[in-house]
Amino acid sequence: MYVSPDKLSTSGKSAIEALFSLAETQMKAIESVARLNLGTAREGLEYGSGHVKALFDAKDPQEMAKLNLAYAQPALTKAATYAKSLYDVTAETQALVSKLIEANVDEIGKSLTGLVDNLSKNAPVGSEPAVGALKAWVAAFSTAYDTVSRTTRQAAEAIEANFNAVTETATPGKSRKAAA
Repeated sequence: MYVSPDKLSTSGKSAIEALFSLAETQMKAIESVARLNLGTAREGLEYGSGHVKALFDAKDPQEMAKLNLAYAQPALTKAATYAKSLYDVTAETQALVSKLIEANVDEIGKSLTGLVDNLSKNAPVGSEPAVGALKAWVAAFSTAYDTVSRTTRQAAEAIEANFNAVTETATPGKSRKAAA
């Protein structure tokens, strides 16, 4: 069986483009997480320093306790917001990477199918069982990939729903406002 240099070159270019797309997606995710972390650190420093200054101005232990209680809820809300933002970046990146992988798996599947068809046309007499087994393997691979892909998507949706429920629980001020 003969594979033309043009076909090899096209396949190589496609693979390199896919790798660059993957690298670009990952770099954007890293930039987003870095921006989120820096913003959160800056906000935490400002909020924490204001709290410490208020504690120094407190007249008695009861006032300090009230300040600490007042500080706790907004801090939990900020932590939940940070976690949600981080989850959003991760989910978006995962979706983009999944699309890239699916596109390339589809391309590989088409190439394998074409290869097996070409092989079956040029196979010597008596090799039908081997070609049939190869076709069955390609079909099984495709079915297995579809099943894994569907299951992964369902798991990701369930995780997102659970994460959103936990975030809503962790930020009671939000849920009270939404209920009102």
